[in-house]
Amino acid sequence: MPLTKGNHVSRPGAPVSLHLRECRAPAAVKPGPSVGERLEVCCPRDDAWYPGTVADISVTGRHHIEYDNGEEERLLLSEELTRNIERQLADDESGDVVPVSDWTSALRKRWRGELGASRFTELAVQMQEQALGAATRGNYDLKAKGFRDVCEEEGREWLPVAEDTVRLYIAALLEKGGIQAMSMQPYLSAINNYHEDMGVPGPAKGRGVSRAVKGMARLQVAAAQEAGVTVTERTWLLAKHVRTVHEAALTLVPDSEEQLLWLRACTFVVLSFLSFGRPDTGSSLQQENVLTEYDGVTAVLTRKKGRNHVSKKRQLSIPCSAGSDTDLANAWLRLALSTVGCVPPEGGHFSAHSTRKGATTCTRTVGVAMEKVCFLGEWSQLPSAVQAYIHPTAVPDQAMRSYFGWVAPQGVCAQERR
Repeated sequence: MPLTKGNHVSRPGAPVSLHLRECRAPAAVKPGPSVGERLEVCCPRDDAWYPGTVADISVTGRHHIEYDNGEEERLLLSEELTRNIERQLADDESGDVVPVSDWTSALRKRWRGELGASRFTELAVQMQEQALGAATRGNYDLKAKGFRDVCEEEGREWLPVAEDTVRLYIAALLEKGGIQAMSMQPYLSAINNYHEDMGVPGPAKGRGVSRAVKGMARLQVAAAQEAGVTVTERTWLLAKHVRTVHEAALTLVPDSEEQLLWLRACTFVVLSFLSFGRPDTGSSLQQENVLTEYDGVTAVLTRKKGRNHVSKKRQLSIPCSAGSDTDLANAWLRLALSTVGCVPPEGGHFSAHSTRKGATTCTRTVGVAMEKVCFLGEWSQLPSAVQAYIHPTAVPDQAMRSYFGWVAPQGVCAQERR
């Protein structure tokens, strides 16, 4: 049964969702493709580009895209990553560089120059390019374009740049609004990666940049307080809240679209909690990847962060006894929790990241070894990167054990029960 409302169609391969972006007030519209223009739209969830044609443009600036595979979608292209098909083909065929805002084209030119004339050159370029997934390359391209636009407005060169230009860029983002200081790392990484791939040092790593980000955070808090907005901390999700949602969902026999939506939100909360908040078990989980059997549920995870180059698919099996799109994940989480009366502590709020913090805290609290926590949460780094996700005052309870006690040493669980 579809959960979408109206005639909005999901992007090819995307999971059925509520498309909550349609409910927002339109953002400032930037000039975009005209009717009849060919383009490709990036779908980060699928790590792929989908070709289509602009069929119409609404009065609010949304583009009606007719994809080549027959599906349709209405998008605010200023919030999407797109590329012009004709320009891309010209670049592929001639080797000429399209505007420098195209991350992939600029790198291709550099690599071709380094490799020289050989019958293996194009294959070698493809290998270099595929080291990053399409979504990552697209994300870097989009952020690099924003950085370049700021540099051009200030009359500065954007490649290479010094640290002072990066600090000005951070100030520009602060003035623009909409980006929190805690979310700045991907923007800085895009600048560093672009510079390093072009053979120059990354400028967004110094002490001045670090101080600028910290100052950005303080100014944002001060501005919120001055406006009378209560600033709350993103808190961890208690296992007992997940257990409450879990048990309530098991007793529900949905007979309406609203109840089916709530059941889906509950499924997201439990799966996301058990998988440490990874996106591919939440709002990006595909229907065909979930197998229901008499003894539990198995989720087949086809895309894993940093592992898309591996052909094996990972399975998350949840026995019956066990108890991306960030906006969509947040909505599901809050819907499921509020319906059963679970509220965050005073001064805190729940978000999709709460499931990751909650799972990490619970596993460590019931005695799961740190190397196992890193494995379950898919941290490639050592425990130092995990500590920020652990609430140090958490006390083990039965709900924690019901979800993660199976992976803790038996002696530890037995000692806790005594």
